[in-house]
Formats: sequence, C-alpha cells, structure tokens
Amino acid sequence: MASVSSLDKDLRNMRLGKYTPQAANEVRTWIEESLGEPLAAGDLLDALKDGSALCKYGRDIYLSCSKNTHAKPPPTD
Repeated sequence: MASVSSLDKDLRNMRLGKYTPQAANEVRTWIEESLGEPLAAGDLLDALKDGSALCKYGRDIYLSCSKNTHAKPPPTD
C-alpha cells in the first residue's frame, strides 16, 4: 500500500510541473489588465498570497453587477 506522504509528494510534483514561468506571466498579465493596475513585483504566487488582488477583483465584479440596482457597495478597508 502506498503511503500518504508519497501520494502528497506525487501530487505536489504534478502541480509544480504545470506551473511554468510562461503560464505565470500570462496569468499576471490577465490579472493586471483586469484590475487596471500592476501586481507587486516578484513571484506571482507571492504577489497573490495576501488576497488583496482577489478582493479588488471581487469588488469590481460586485460593482459591475450592481450598477442597475440600488444595492450599497460592500465596505472598503
């Protein structure tokens, strides 16, 4: 029977094999274009780790969906 730690290593290696610098640059470009502002310089995963880009994107989606309603926007930090 295979050990769980071996399975974890195999899955991690499979995920890392799909993460390429080219794919990271494409994702970074898409996120920056969607937000209309640059992400922090450096590694993409580090730039996304604090969640601020996701919050900004979610707020933009919420505001674009609620333009035709009288809903209040969510509070900002």
